Amino acid sequence: MNLTIVEGNWRQLKGIALQQWGRFIEDDFLVLEGRQEYWAGEMMEARGMALDESRRLHRGTAS
Repeated sequence: MNLTIVEGNWRQLKGIALQQWGRFIEDDFLVLEGRQEYWAGEMMEARGMALDESRRLHRGTAS
């Protein structure tokens, strides 16, 4: 198993936890940060890309 896939799974779990915690304490920015973390993990798992590349693609600044 590729280490990038494992790291992607971990980031997805972390993103879900951040979203839930943000909802619990009613912090919208924490919820958004959790969503970003989740989708970065999703990209890492699905495509095997590095974290910075997946975040750049998620933000729409990929070249």
